[in-house]
Amino acid sequence: MKLSSIKAPDYKQLKSWASSPHKPSPSDLVPSFLPEEDFNKAADVFFIHPTTYLCQKHGRCSIMLDRTEMNRMRARANDEPWNSDTDDTALNAFTDRGTIRMQASVFNRCARVFAPRYRQAHVKTFFLKPSDAVQAAFDMAYSDIRNAFSYYLEHENNGRPVIIAGHSQGSFHGLRLLREFFDGTSLQRQLVCAYLPGFQIPHGQFRHLPFANTPEMTGGYLGWRSYQRGTVPEDLPAEKGDSLCVNPFVWNDTIFKISLGKRVCGIEDCTRVMPQGMAAAIEPRTGVLLVDLPDAAPEKMKRHQNLHLYDYSLFWLCIRENAGLRVQEFIDKQ
Repeated sequence: MKLSSIKAPDYKQLKSWASSPHKPSPSDLVPSFLPEEDFNKAADVFFIHPTTYLCQKHGRCSIMLDRTEMNRMRARANDEPWNSDTDDTALNAFTDRGTIRMQASVFNRCARVFAPRYRQAHVKTFFLKPSDAVQAAFDMAYSDIRNAFSYYLEHENNGRPVIIAGHSQGSFHGLRLLREFFDGTSLQRQLVCAYLPGFQIPHGQFRHLPFANTPEMTGGYLGWRSYQRGTVPEDLPAEKGDSLCVNPFVWNDTIFKISLGKRVCGIEDCTRVMPQGMAAAIEPRTGVLLVDLPDAAPEKMKRHQNLHLYDYSLFWLCIRENAGLRVQEFIDKQ
């Protein structure tokens, strides 16, 4: 499939949105174990989902690639289209029951959730050397996100406070969206915060947007990348520590280890919370978050040294609480 043959989504149609306040979606999920909450959707979140376009048989291969898988994928790089088709019902279902359900839902207490479907770049684009084809795939994906956000601004925003959120590829595109629409513009005054975990955030990304390194700060951006303690991923030294990071247990960038003790912060899935006893610290040389999982953590989670898949679920309750705090702080300042 050539890039030009993939039809662009029409954001006037609800089918082009994985989540919208105008239709039911998995982002509406409220876990049954939560105490009764007050819902005050005073803001909107524009959520950009991560890479779910992994292979033709969606869900049969993982973004957590080991060296063998990576070399195999590079060898067959041209076997699959560079970008997904937003009319792919199997891929959409895979996206919805995963990231829309488990990530976008974290914001539904304080915000209306808008999550566009977009012609996301195939996972291979993040593991291949830079090329015109790789850049074209990224540009196609971002063009959809840009169009979706423009549609949202024109038809839905009406001056409401905005949260930008994403993960992985979604955070990659979210940084570009912040540079184009918010950094030094009048729209910056409507930004509650940008939550962009799962992707490197180098220093000096913006001229005017600040790094949000206090729990109640509004108008800025933040992110983190999660690894089990003792892990030094082979690609991180090449970054030379150029990576901004917050610890979602306390929402600042202290390098000291923070232990939650008996406090619960993460969820295993949407039916039960993570066991008590988590701790985390920002590793100062690489600027990533090193996590101590509790002994009773799920075995499938403990098998991963790179906890990329769990950047949201490890801190789900903390994110939910903090998003509400920042929205209230934003409103109180008005």
